Amino acid sequence: SIGESSRTRGDAALDHARELLGIAFAKRKVTADDEGLPLLSEISPSMHNASMSMSIEGSMMATDKETVSQDGKVHSFAMRYRAIRVAAILCPQEALDYVILSEGYGGEQSVDLDKCSFASFLAMEAEAMGLQIPSSDLIALSTMSFASYARALWRNHGHDAKGRLLLMLLELCLRDGKKQKGIDGAFLLSLLSELSQKQLPRSLLKSLELIATTSVAARSINSLATGQETLERAVERCASLILHDLKSYKSNTTSTDDFVEDDLINTIQRLRTVVTALSYKSLPIFSRFTVGSDNERLNQELTKVAEYAASSITAGEPRVAAFSDIVNAGGRHILERSVRVENNSTTTD
Repeated sequence: SIGESSRTRGDAALDHARELLGIAFAKRKVTADDEGLPLLSEISPSMHNASMSMSIEGSMMATDKETVSQDGKVHSFAMRYRAIRVAAILCPQEALDYVILSEGYGGEQSVDLDKCSFASFLAMEAEAMGLQIPSSDLIALSTMSFASYARALWRNHGHDAKGRLLLMLLELCLRDGKKQKGIDGAFLLSLLSELSQKQLPRSLLKSLELIATTSVAARSINSLATGQETLERAVERCASLILHDLKSYKSNTTSTDDFVEDDLINTIQRLRTVVTALSYKSLPIFSRFTVGSDNERLNQELTKVAEYAASSITAGEPRVAAFSDIVNAGGRHILERSVRVENNSTTTD
């Protein structure tokens, strides 16, 4: 019957929710060395920074990477992160709420699955980089001060930080800013400057995207004496690295498969969005980039961005020179097509 079918589907949803959340909220394996240690959520604000730093150095609250669920299976944070992501996609919210409540995962605290998902992602990244994780309790991780954790990691690992760690620290800063309506602009600027000095165009692009989509971050940076200047230099550095790599790729490649082509175009579009949002005056860098390529689709996209950039230049000799560069690079027919489309649209209106 319809009623039995609905109950069966409901039971299946609950079973999936129990299994997946059982992995995500796996209990830590307690050893003789760490029995009695407080959860991060039990640490007072005055203790928080000191205890966080100690945990990073391994003298307090250092936890095993492996955790054990109720069925006795061992799970890494990578598995727990995937489990919570799959649960959010497959299971109805009502089923997730019921399982969290019935299993007592939050104790007396409310459970925010979005925060738990971010916390499990953070732990997965830290785990992969061999960094100490302050706690294996997902609820404790989701309610800790991410900014304090980021500063502790920076103090202990900033001297040789790679792009992956720098990007994670930046995400931690921005995440706390969303909760507390405030961001440490100086710390954020230090991370951005460090990324800018490295040959890491994609990590730098991702970090700039995060700043561009978090208005409080851009405001915090711009409020500093050299904030806007440093941010614009980072944008120009990112654009130069990506366009240089693209130019090198084109000159060394005779053909491009669809997957690579889509990735290149997506990167160009993302870069244009970042430049427009954070450093509009840097747009002319696109118009100086020669388009010449045998790939028509890639050529078209680059020319569109170059045209947009050239149009942003104040009327005069530099603007004329920018459009001449596009024509000389083989983009004349694309410009003409763009003008025809624009004229047709104007006529229709």
